[in-house]
Amino acid sequence: MRYHRREPSMHRGEWSLDTALLLISVLGIGYTAILTALLCNLPPHAAVLTPIALVLWVIFGIAMHRWGISFARTSYALAILGVTLSLFMSTSILDTSYDGQVYHILAISSIKEGWNPLYHSAFPLSIWIEHYAKAPWLLAAFFYAYWPSIEVGKATNVICWLASFFAAFGALARIFRNRSLFVLGLLGAVMAANPVVVAELFTYYNDGLLGSLMLVYIAALAHYAKTFERKSLILASVTLLLLLNIKFTAIVYAGLITFIFVVYLTFANRFKSVIVTLTLGLTFMAGVIGFGYNPYVTNTVHKGHPFYPLAGSGKIDIISANQPADFAGKGTLEKMVLSLTRKTGNPIQPLQSEPRDLFALDLDEIKTEFRHMDQDTRIGGFGPFMFWIALGSIALGFLLLAYDWRLALGAALAVAALSATVFINPESWWARYVPQFWLIPVVIALCGYVARHKVPKWAALLLLTLIGCNALGSNYRLVHVQVKNSQQLKAQLDALTVRLQIHREGEGFASVPLRLREQGIAFTYAQNELFCKHPDQIKFSIVRYCD
Repeated sequence: MRYHRREPSMHRGEWSLDTALLLISVLGIGYTAILTALLCNLPPHAAVLTPIALVLWVIFGIAMHRWGISFARTSYALAILGVTLSLFMSTSILDTSYDGQVYHILAISSIKEGWNPLYHSAFPLSIWIEHYAKAPWLLAAFFYAYWPSIEVGKATNVICWLASFFAAFGALARIFRNRSLFVLGLLGAVMAANPVVVAELFTYYNDGLLGSLMLVYIAALAHYAKTFERKSLILASVTLLLLLNIKFTAIVYAGLITFIFVVYLTFANRFKSVIVTLTLGLTFMAGVIGFGYNPYVTNTVHKGHPFYPLAGSGKIDIISANQPADFAGKGTLEKMVLSLTRKTGNPIQPLQSEPRDLFALDLDEIKTEFRHMDQDTRIGGFGPFMFWIALGSIALGFLLLAYDWRLALGAALAVAALSATVFINPESWWARYVPQFWLIPVVIALCGYVARHKVPKWAALLLLTLIGCNALGSNYRLVHVQVKNSQQLKAQLDALTVRLQIHREGEGFASVPLRLREQGIAFTYAQNELFCKHPDQIKFSIVRYCD
């Protein structure tokens, strides 16, 4: 009888990490391809990007072969399916968010139409486009070059979301080899089911991208700490390259996580810590100085601070007007406690947050709070159960301390590392600014699940049930409202079949003229005195029109 050697990537759960690496590599290569085109001052069109991307894929394949890395067929199939589904879902659900329609879509379309941020960093139409990190827009422009729909760039969100699940599951399956794959799969799904991520899945907001990539990065590092496999270090490096160019805060979050991991590895395996320090250190430098030339270098040169306009001379305060009146003047921790203990909603100056009866179970009130969630929820943005989840996490921590102090110590160190990335941000009360906060109770529940004693194990399962109910309720609402809004806007656009006049006051909504052109609807801009007496309004915008 002839025996076949099993592929290295078919170890327990390894196909899942392979899938995450392939998905993240699609984004890494797309990002590198469009930056290469811009560096060569070439238009980011399909005819230019295709040969660059093909060369990069060949280099990637040769590198994997030389390093002895292979991928399971299952992983190739899942990655192809994941990218295909991402493209289909992103183009099927329109972005109806304010920021997405105003400046994110404007940035993407401007890059496609010829604005080169590497050579012409100034962008007079928007200070945010000129100075913010640009990886999400460049990735969106890459996909936009191949698919004639401005919505297609949101595929980046879905790809990262899928990659976060596969990376989390792959790491859990390899670390906890004696545990049920089904349960570990549920744990990975709960980690990926972050309400901040799902809230922004079909918008051009980038906080969800930050949350997904943070999970991929942490999972890759955890996998490497267990196996010291080159594959997981490559996944961490590519993810870090993307992560650094998603948002300004990502540099701080990724820097902290990397530093903590290197310190841990220094005690666990000094030789490997040197390899990791060099690899991630060089990636960090390349990500900030090379791939992040605009904005980090250009901001420093022109404005004196890499994080301008959020820091440095002439910084713009975007928080004061966007927080509840009762949050003004309070400290970071106090605002976080208020956000967890008040009713879910979006009160901003001069409104105040609404107190809730913390220990009353009012189902109608809970349903109302779920209905108040969207991509920009300020108070209770992780869902109305998050206060109870936080209490349950603290209680489980004490149970672990009582029954297994070594495991409790490990949980405390992991929670401390995540908490450092959360509370270093003074505006951590706003959920979308700290999507990684979602992982803290899940990590505590995971430690309880792997405990040797039944008491913390059952307590962990109860906590996971609560986290799961919170995720299901929040995410059902969040997906439902995105789909519903998209259907309403699509129905309106489909009904517009004549030549339109658009009021110039709505010109800031870059999404509207793009979508009208994609629908084949002719339009002109009208001055105030030429506008009709009873204009209609494009849904989810301030654009008014007459037929």
